[in-house]
Amino acid sequence: MRDDVAVLLLGPVRLATPAGPVAVNGSDQRTLLARLAATPGEQVPIHDLIEALWGEAFPITAVKTLHSHVARLRRELRAAGLDGLITTEGSGYRLTVAPTCVDSVRFETLARMGRRHLNAGDFAQVARTLADAAKLWRGKPLAGCVPTPWAHAECARLTGVLLGIRENVLMARPHAEVTALLNELETAIHDSDPAIDLPGEPSAAEPETASVISRDTDVEEVTWLLANGRMATLTGVGGVGKSTLAAQVAQCNQSSYPDGVWFTELAALHDFGLFAHTVADALELHDQSGRSMTTVLAEHFASKVALLVLDNCEQVAPACALFVDTLLHAAPGLRILVTSRVPLHIETEQIYDVRPLPVPEPDEDDAPAVALFVQRVPNGFELTDDNRKDVISLCCRLEGVPLALELAAAQLRELPLPDLVARLDSMIRVKPAVRAIVDFSYELCSPAERLMWRRMSVFEDTFDLVAVENVCAGYNDIPLDTVLDVLDGLVDKAILVRAGAHGPARFRLPETLRQYGREQLWQAGEQPLVRRRHRNWYLTVAEQREQQWFGAAQAELSARTRLDHANLRAALEFCLTEPGEAAAGLRLAGALWFHWVGNGLLAEAQHWLDWGLSATRQVTTDRWKALWVNGYVTALQGKTEAARQLLAQVDAEADEASLVHATYALGMTELLDGNVAAASALLEQVTAGHRDPDATLIMAMVARAVALVLEGDLPGAETLCREALEICENNGEKWSLAYVLLAVGVVSAGKGELAAATALARESLRIKDSRHDLLGVAAAICLLALTTSDDSRVAALLGVISQIEPHVGPDLPRLDDALQRRAEQGRQALGDAEFDAAFDQGARMSLAAAVSFALAVPPENAGRDKPDHQGETDQDGAGHQ
Repeated sequence: MRDDVAVLLLGPVRLATPAGPVAVNGSDQRTLLARLAATPGEQVPIHDLIEALWGEAFPITAVKTLHSHVARLRRELRAAGLDGLITTEGSGYRLTVAPTCVDSVRFETLARMGRRHLNAGDFAQVARTLADAAKLWRGKPLAGCVPTPWAHAECARLTGVLLGIRENVLMARPHAEVTALLNELETAIHDSDPAIDLPGEPSAAEPETASVISRDTDVEEVTWLLANGRMATLTGVGGVGKSTLAAQVAQCNQSSYPDGVWFTELAALHDFGLFAHTVADALELHDQSGRSMTTVLAEHFASKVALLVLDNCEQVAPACALFVDTLLHAAPGLRILVTSRVPLHIETEQIYDVRPLPVPEPDEDDAPAVALFVQRVPNGFELTDDNRKDVISLCCRLEGVPLALELAAAQLRELPLPDLVARLDSMIRVKPAVRAIVDFSYELCSPAERLMWRRMSVFEDTFDLVAVENVCAGYNDIPLDTVLDVLDGLVDKAILVRAGAHGPARFRLPETLRQYGREQLWQAGEQPLVRRRHRNWYLTVAEQREQQWFGAAQAELSARTRLDHANLRAALEFCLTEPGEAAAGLRLAGALWFHWVGNGLLAEAQHWLDWGLSATRQVTTDRWKALWVNGYVTALQGKTEAARQLLAQVDAEADEASLVHATYALGMTELLDGNVAAASALLEQVTAGHRDPDATLIMAMVARAVALVLEGDLPGAETLCREALEICENNGEKWSLAYVLLAVGVVSAGKGELAAATALARESLRIKDSRHDLLGVAAAICLLALTTSDDSRVAALLGVISQIEPHVGPDLPRLDDALQRRAEQGRQALGDAEFDAAFDQGARMSLAAAVSFALAVPPENAGRDKPDHQGETDQDGAGHQ
């Protein structure tokens, strides 16, 4: 075992030797080292290392890629004189260092010793021991590692040890002989309080920003423009920092907009018709009413004082101009900030030209351009007398453009600073700074990195490793087992960005670099091939997830498909604009029915399905499927006559699956229109003849159960519901289960079991709250309003319904009269003033607040809120028989 090297995990992951620090490049390499160091001197099996690097989302080439990572890390260690630090041990690897060489191990040992001293009453030793432990803490553990579940768990565990140290400090503190020392120690622990570093999801309203250099003057000027006008457009060349400035303006002005600051990234959008849909999705504004989404947003902002930031709009500038003009006329309290390389040319527009960061004057070195460059140079670069002249010269040549500075800083991994300055100087003489540095970065890439860069340019927004392997590798020029190494190289060169801090690794190309990659892809003649491979991959993804949808993985599939939404759009757009590809587009739009319905994207589904059906008239199984999917999503928006016309085209010549689904969709259409007898007959055909367990069967059983309740057949409805519950339980199904629970609740209410019905409605709502299904949310809250005994809560729930109802297309069968009767009962019990106050309180709630209110169990009902469906409630609200 070696004892001449220190492995540091309590903060940024590092290695230290008597000769100085040893760089560990790349988050994958740091994660590998950290996992080996977590159990120093012991064998770590391959599957444990794979879990640490990728979690459950490991690539198909995980084993080969892991060996490649180990080989690369060994090469780096060998170059630093640490040959043999990692050895092969059976079916795994081992880090050959003594446990005392790992700071986290020493940290935990000292924490245990401190506890023993505390139990023994040796308070002076408590202070000394815990002080030694606290000195090892340098910040959030495992900083720089891939944010996999293992890394998060290990970070949380070590953070718990630190909090335990604090507890022991507080327990020992009253003793006078150690008070002074413990005061100092407690201050030190407080200063490194890990609570501010614990993993947390970023705000949906805040974008990722590359630069942390403040543009105070620019922020003040843009703030003045927004205060004295309705909107402003930040213009400027690519890479100048428009998005960063917009983010800083939004951050600094949050207190000025009581109804919120909202950020929408539009770089991945190319379809003018989906502009408003994209904004609504960013705002998490759900609407399934079939109305124009621009109208929905105009109504949403009409009475609000808010700031809406629309980022990267140049490729959809005409659509943006029309949208902005409409919203500004409808919402007097709204301000809009746009970033675009081109102006929108509307009457209210104030143009602010974003300039590069100031570069130093002669004999200055504190300009923002220099500060950004020094920040971005890897491996702790510092400005010194020896390098100052070259740094200033480089910043001036690059004209202070942030993207250019960041790319140049990354190149210092490959070139000495004087060489970088000299080589860039000749290029900048003949082309603009940004183009010169991007060209230069491309030239410095290895052949495989260049191939990967231009092929990855077909992706929109973020993408995962498996997508890269299937779209960009395997052309006999990038072997699958080298993909991660190539990606690491591009990350190190600041070409590729790791997107998000949670879950499986995803990547993103900054927009300017993505456009450059597309230019190179086109020049190489590869664009048709790579775009077709991109389409094929996402078609495969959609069809695989469709097959897996009815099961326990449903929530994960839904979340992953939302992350892939921009790329699914890109694949659809390719199919429907490229000659000869429309049939594939129709197939993809139909396969995504689970995404359209499960994530509440009904209007967008109709957009793609209408386009696909009009682009190809060939009668195929895919066309019949697209017709019933389109009919279904159209009916769910309340447009029942249009739905009937679509479903009627699935005629007797159609395949059996399409006929069954179309019959179900038509039955739902009749039920939503209140034609109970016709609906019951159609739905009985589905439940009698379709026994393969899937979402359609369950939803047909639910709809028929509701029809039976309306016809007065409670026993028949209850039998159907129990059968549906059993199928859901056996398959781990949740989305359809929520509707089954609602149907059971309706049956319970019909039997007079109002407490059981209330509990079932809440359980259904717990499921629907996380699944973007506004119809399901509305139905659950309606049932709660009808079965809750507290008149004040009922009034508030009716207020909630009044503000949700315009966003839901269909009227739920025969609910309006029942809700009206319940409202009259509540008003009579409370009096007009108290009822109206509670109603208004509900009507003012946001959707999230309304759901939380509806889910809350009143104190008088605590312990009695158990659903009566032969089981209990798990954490997701799912019923178990």
